Amino acid sequence: MKAVLLWGNLLFSGFMAISISMFFAEGAIAENYTDKRFVAPEFLWMIPLWVVEAILVVIYFYKKKAESVSYPVILLINLALWVSIFLSAWVCLRWAV
Repeated sequence: MKAVLLWGNLLFSGFMAISISMFFAEGAIAENYTDKRFVAPEFLWMIPLWVVEAILVVIYFYKKKAESVSYPVILLINLALWVSIFLSAWVCLRWAV
């Protein structure tokens, strides 16, 4: 069950990180008057920032053996993946301005 929580959240948060970064990089819901696909390509940096967090989480679980980690710790670490998406969006927004 712990592996399902880890890998399921890792895959779903990765899908959401890619979706959110592509949404913002393509100009969100604003009209694109240029011929470029990516109006704000700095938002694509959200993906590598999330990947770094995901690699750190996987390394943590391989070192600790997922069976020995308690459920509250798993939930906090999974929450950290989601927080990293929004923190990276904030960082990219600061770069864009």
